[in-house]
Amino acid sequence: MIDLISDNGFVANPGKNDTYSTQNKYVKANLRSNLDIDLTPSTKLNVNLLGVLNEVSRPGDSADLWDLAYSLPSAAYPIKDESGNWGGNATWNGTTNPVAQSIGAAYTKNNTRSLFSDITIDQSLSGVLDGLSAKIRVSYDNTSNILENHSRTYIYGSATPGAWANGAPTVASNYTGGSDSEMSTDASTNSFSRRFHFDGGFDYQHEFGKHSIYSQLKWDYEFQDQYAVNTTIYRQNYSWWTHYGYNNRYFADLALVESGSNRLAPGSKWALSPTLSAAWVISRENFMKDVKWVNFLKLRASAGLINTDYLPNDSWTYYIQQYTISGTSYPFNSWLWFFFWYDISYQIGNRKLHT
Repeated sequence: MIDLISDNGFVANPGKNDTYSTQNKYVKANLRSNLDIDLTPSTKLNVNLLGVLNEVSRPGDSADLWDLAYSLPSAAYPIKDESGNWGGNATWNGTTNPVAQSIGAAYTKNNTRSLFSDITIDQSLSGVLDGLSAKIRVSYDNTSNILENHSRTYIYGSATPGAWANGAPTVASNYTGGSDSEMSTDASTNSFSRRFHFDGGFDYQHEFGKHSIYSQLKWDYEFQDQYAVNTTIYRQNYSWWTHYGYNNRYFADLALVESGSNRLAPGSKWALSPTLSAAWVISRENFMKDVKWVNFLKLRASAGLINTDYLPNDSWTYYIQQYTISGTSYPFNSWLWFFFWYDISYQIGNRKLHT
């Protein structure tokens, strides 16, 4: 699938210069491909690709024309003075002239390029054990933002009227500011981000009699790099999760995760996070069959210890020891979170409620 969005902007006369346009415009192109391929009767391949090209052009040095038009008084100075220079004075700088910025200050171009990709191979191992399968997944994301500054400066000025003589005002003083320059050729990478993820493991699912079981054993690796300045992150997880159900009424989950991160100090980079939960669907018990006003009622409780190297919402102050380089914080101590959570869900008529 190809998707193209284009907005040609609102500058009335962007073509006053022979070799370039100063139009304020926005162009975005998306290319998406999702493929599901059966390599063999027992092997499936999934490929997802998304490429994004985003280009924004603005007059001048990324001038905000709407802000200039609304903030500059209409009588501050003429668009151009009698000598042909752009208008401006000592009180209202000529760089705030919206017409001059839209025509005479050249342009700036901002490009964003992104690639998001993942590949998954799912192999059934039912020939070895019924309900057993293996899965491998690889993903890579890359985003960069590049700024091309092709702006230029210009001379601006205006005449200040003096006393009237012979029915016309005299010129008290002439103001001139700014300077003419060639178009800039500067280009720089504002930001970039790379992320690589790999995981592989085994899944087992089986039902026998009143029992049902699902179990997953997995290893995953993650690499993140932003700006390439003290922001590289490496993470690994070894996890085992098992779900057990009996008679479609009683359920239990056990998860064991051994996690490692380079964001933590030596000696505390690895930690085990065990969690356990249990659930009881009371509405499927025999003594609830005659209760017509309850369609579904379940009690669920869980408890666990969670080790993490990241807290959302900029909550880095929870770490006791940290240092900062170029605006990036690094924790030294691991952080442990104990939680107890319960859930009661029930349904009355067609209305489902949670507490």
